[in-house]
Amino acid sequence: ELAAWQDPGRSAPYDEAYELQRSLYFGCRSAYGENFTYNPSNDLLALAKKALASGLPLPEILLTCGTEDILYDVNRHYCQAFDRLGLPYQFHQWPGIHDWKFWDESLRDYIQFFC
Repeated sequence: ELAAWQDPGRSAPYDEAYELQRSLYFGCRSAYGENFTYNPSNDLLALAKKALASGLPLPEILLTCGTEDILYDVNRHYCQAFDRLGLPYQFHQWPGIHDWKFWDESLRDYIQFFC
């Protein structure tokens, strides 16, 4: 359970699993508070449904993920949900994990997407 996560420290200069767990812990804590209480105002899909109901034009979303990344299935889940909702998005995927090599390439996609 994420709320009970204890920081074990890094086992190597770059430990992908550790970095991801740490990022998820602090990200979720920032979004949901100390108690990790679910709040629809922090739920991406709840916010997407609310935005769609407003009738306002929505921006296209860009997702990038390596096919060997431990978050790959999560990204595919969001793409399926965006498809069901009819949200505009692009999902760029290529071989790689959640490391700086992937981010270097991914950042190029984001710069091109937004510029």
